[in-house]
Amino acid sequence: MENYVVLLRGINVGKAHQLKMSDLKKILEMLGFQSVKTVLRSGNAVMKGAPQDVNLIATKIEEKLKTIVDFPIPVIVITGETFIQNLEKCSLFKAELQEQKEILIVYKKSAFVTSELVNFNFPNEQWEMIKNCLVIQIYGNQLSSPLLKQLTPYLKKEQATIRNWRTVTKLSGLLIELKT
Repeated sequence: MENYVVLLRGINVGKAHQLKMSDLKKILEMLGFQSVKTVLRSGNAVMKGAPQDVNLIATKIEEKLKTIVDFPIPVIVITGETFIQNLEKCSLFKAELQEQKEILIVYKKSAFVTSELVNFNFPNEQWEMIKNCLVIQIYGNQLSSPLLKQLTPYLKKEQATIRNWRTVTKLSGLLIELKT
């Protein structure tokens, strides 16, 4: 059995694009996954299942979601092992987080390419790339971050989603529980 992390993009933000986590859990179980756990209303889940291609799993979930909602929901699936390894490799997680700074993790289906990101540099904000994961440390909040403002158009054309440090920590804890 393989552990997986499921990240849905753009749901339960305001009143638009609502999806109950109980519905997400049912869909994942209908697709044959076990030990499914969702995180609040965030569109995040962990689960166990037979080893298979993560992009194929994401496509299956997207297709099933279309049967219960009338809007597209992009899905990114990462193996639990890759998810944890990315966190362990990241030097930004090991540094002490200073006041007014926040760590965000951007995931996308395909790997990031360094040459696409060379111009994304700002004082007090930094980023680190690890395969299909981009870890960014911003100063202040997300709405005022110059790095995020510059990254946003790039991320919109990619199939990407952002998670904050608290959510990633919660998901990694759930992955550890799945192993026991």
